[in-house]
Amino acid sequence: MMKLVVPVVASAATVVGGTMIGAKAWKKRQTGLVDAYAGEMVYHDGDKEEMRMCHAEYKKKLGPRQMRKEMVSES
Repeated sequence: MMKLVVPVVASAATVVGGTMIGAKAWKKRQTGLVDAYAGEMVYHDGDKEEMRMCHAEYKKKLGPRQMRKEMVSES
């Protein structure tokens, strides 16, 4: 019985720990992208074409429905 329980528990702990680490890294990346987006938009202030291209690029980088509200509302 122990030969079955120990590997299952160890595997579950590894999966949960890996998922938590991955989620934290993903959130950090997304936050960094929103910050970079803000910097790009400030840099290209006044040049509507560059701002439009920058907005489209960061929408793709952030992925579908990911932090789109933050792109507009972060201050």
